[in-house]
Amino acid sequence: MSLAGTIERSEKHRRDEEIQAIEHGDANTTGTRKSVYEGLRGKIKPMPEEQIAKKNHERLAGTGLIAEADINQQDLTELGLWEDSEVINQQEAKEEIPEAVEKYGAELVVEEAVENLLDEFTERGIVYEDPGDNIGFFHRRAKAFDVYDDSAFDIYDERPENMSEADFHRFEQSAPTMYQKFAEGVANHSEQNREYVVEKVAESSQYLDEDLDSIIGFEEAFQFSR
Repeated sequence: MSLAGTIERSEKHRRDEEIQAIEHGDANTTGTRKSVYEGLRGKIKPMPEEQIAKKNHERLAGTGLIAEADINQQDLTELGLWEDSEVINQQEAKEEIPEAVEKYGAELVVEEAVENLLDEFTERGIVYEDPGDNIGFFHRRAKAFDVYDDSAFDIYDERPENMSEADFHRFEQSAPTMYQKFAEGVANHSEQNREYVVEKVAESSQYLDEDLDSIIGFEEAFQFSR
């Protein structure tokens, strides 16, 4: 069989696996990870074409900030879904936040996720809506998943330093909430108290005042110089 034939056969086999996972699998409907199915190679999420946030993929693909994903379109009307279903097959994290905290400790989880993920989103003018639930660890490296839903991000057209005053004002209000949600997610699964986790988040981020000591003080502590 030619290389092209082998690739085509492999692709058909993978898509058949996706349909089997959607048809017979149990959907995870918690948080923003609605109707996510466990496939053999990762997490599979079908959604209608008009809801997929293609600009998320365009802005984030190749950055190392999100888990690798394959996106294809399929007619899933036989399963009660959509004729133009977008099927996202995303690499599964070795550990999600609870497992990562238990395995690596809250301090390492915070340092890796804040320094190499959340701060990067901030620099790019991107606010991740649900970091506590949708950050995973891939060989000790934090990446975001379930990012293709149109509610996953608040994406601004410009980097913060180039935003209009109105957009920057909204950004200053929404960005610290991202850090706060992440801190709450880690604290909920850590033996450390909330004050310790908040302190570590503030120390790890270049955009938070290190004097931050309260879970309710993130907006006041957020600083981005333009």
